[in-house]
Amino acid sequence: MDRGPAVSNPQFKSPVFTLEHCLPILQYHLVLVTDFRIPIFDEVIAPKLFDYVIAIGEKRGFAVDRVTVLPDHVHLLIEAVPSLTIGDCALSLMNNTRHWMENKYWGVLKQANAWDVWRPSFYAGTVGEYTTAQVRRFLSQS
Repeated sequence: MDRGPAVSNPQFKSPVFTLEHCLPILQYHLVLVTDFRIPIFDEVIAPKLFDYVIAIGEKRGFAVDRVTVLPDHVHLLIEAVPSLTIGDCALSLMNNTRHWMENKYWGVLKQANAWDVWRPSFYAGTVGEYTTAQVRRFLSQS
């Protein structure tokens, strides 16, 4: 498995969260990497992982728009409410998917010696409809 396709969540509608007197659109690109970059995800695990990741988001208060699963890391596009930090989202995904992998794919983890599943870190960047350059240009014209 060289590169998994980006899988979209058909239930995702942005903005997902509307709050009283506020319309937050907080979107993040999140990357989780397997411990020691061990390739543990394949064509069998990837679609099931995607479904489970969506369920985690629904339970924890963030929405998953897209996921790309590669053998040794996962890219996600998520949207969260302001009271939920990206660290909370990442930790929730890492802890829950680790537990899920232990229950569903114990043999894969044993064979690969990948018991921790994830590195204890992640990449997160904000994304949005406008680039930083566009916002700077708009603000300089005001």
